[in-house]
Amino acid sequence: MKGRQIIRTDKKWGFDELMRFLRDRWDEDFSRKPEEFTSRPVIGRYMILPGTLKFCVMIYPCSKGVALITYPADGDIMIKFANDVRYPADASGTGAFFRSSSTEKERTGPAEDILLEYTEYVRKLLESASGTRYA
Repeated sequence: MKGRQIIRTDKKWGFDELMRFLRDRWDEDFSRKPEEFTSRPVIGRYMILPGTLKFCVMIYPCSKGVALITYPADGDIMIKFANDVRYPADASGTGAFFRSSSTEKERTGPAEDILLEYTEYVRKLLESASGTRYA
């Protein structure tokens, strides 16, 4: 489990172009649409998606295509995505799960699972628009 996925594309994406592309095609029944990350100063520009209580998923264009990473959720992110946390699906078990779960187990377990779900979803959006299969 590596916490980072790259979707290799034949197109060089700009941040604004990629954000517009994803937001225009995103199905909000799948999850909340990506938003620009503005919580704290960082180098570069990122989109952010809900993940677990302790981790979110960030998307950004890179030299090889599109990158998705797990990222520690700070207080601002937790508040923003409180109603959109994607794991566990059964809210009745949420408190017990997070009290018993270490940050490392969450990063390599549920957060990684969510990262892989988002990666597959973004890959399908990119493929449907281009007609090309991306690795």
